Amino acid sequence: MAFFVYFSMAHSIALIDFSWCLYRTRFSYRNMARCDTSGVLLPIGHIYGALSIIQQLSKQFKAVILCVDSPVPHRYEVLPEYKSGRHIAVGNPFEDYNIMSDLLNVLKLCTFSKNVFYIKHEGMESDDILASWIATAGDKWDLHCYFIDNDILQTKGSYHWYRSFHESETDRREYVKGRYGINLDYLPIWYKVVRGDASDCIPAAIPRFSSKKLVSICEASENDCFGVGWFYEAVGLITKGGKVINQKLVDAVSRNLSVVSPRILDTSDFKLNRFNITYEEGQELLSYYQVVNLVLGG
Repeated sequence: MAFFVYFSMAHSIALIDFSWCLYRTRFSYRNMARCDTSGVLLPIGHIYGALSIIQQLSKQFKAVILCVDSPVPHRYEVLPEYKSGRHIAVGNPFEDYNIMSDLLNVLKLCTFSKNVFYIKHEGMESDDILASWIATAGDKWDLHCYFIDNDILQTKGSYHWYRSFHESETDRREYVKGRYGINLDYLPIWYKVVRGDASDCIPAAIPRFSSKKLVSICEASENDCFGVGWFYEAVGLITKGGKVINQKLVDAVSRNLSVVSPRILDTSDFKLNRFNITYEEGQELLSYYQVVNLVLGG
């Protein structure tokens, strides 16, 4: 709790979608590999890349917080195919290697820096944790969010958005306008409720819905007094009297709303964690992964 009391708007905090960080750096350093005891080449780009980036950020910010995914049963309960198409084995040990199996060791190495923490909260994905910070603390602290995909755009608030470590801050309003045609600095949740999200295997709730009308509805929803009933009426699924016109589509909208809605908690509900490993233990981990050109804590 002391952490949250101590920090003020004057302090800049870096929030990292750590899963995205690992996957992005694995791709960026995809030629980096080590040999296991059987002589099989396995990737280490995610180890090298993530540690390098976190070390640099720890020098720039008062604190760096790594947001880590946890299982989210409530989303799979309403949509069993949620994110089911992401991992396709190709039969190559290097390509098929599950980098998340290294998560514990990477967190140990990253939190060797004293101002680096991680949050893993039961029933929340990293996007939920990030959304919680933006929604409940964005007006209190100077938040800089890295490696964030489009899901985070659904959260309205004050923060800096970096789609890549090596790119400058993304202008959210310009991005949303250019990609979705919506003149807002965030993406109202209704967009993905209607359109779905192919990357997460979320089907469209209302197929072939007019893009122009959807944009209009999203921009109108800027008024916070609009609720779910208003939306059902706006897309023509219920009458002004509340009579359901198409129950099948109402159910589909309800399903998508349950899946895409971020789970929001106050930041005081989160526990900041870190590992207190010694320098020798850190060197042993680096040696295990055959990472020889990194100075731990440098």
